[in-house]
Amino acid sequence: MPPPKLKLSLFVCSENSGTALARLYKALEFYAYTDFELSIVDVAEEPIRTQSLEIRETPTLILHTQSGDIRMTNDLSDFTFVRKTFGFKASE
Repeated sequence: MPPPKLKLSLFVCSENSGTALARLYKALEFYAYTDFELSIVDVAEEPIRTQSLEIRETPTLILHTQSGDIRMTNDLSDFTFVRKTFGFKASE
């Protein structure tokens, strides 16, 4: 199987994790689940990792690329903005 096209990390706190994840999946709706690798990090469970990456708000979404990380901190409810910022497919 080829490697995923996108490598993402979603930093959440437990009370907003379900909403953030649902919104992210909506932004990724044109990708197959094999097209991306998603790491979900609860900031309360991994405080050292959270601090080392300077995560100060949740949800924070990070797209890991060869040229560096692209980061967004907001509620991910504007799917068009999320897609545009991260270069996600807009439609099939």
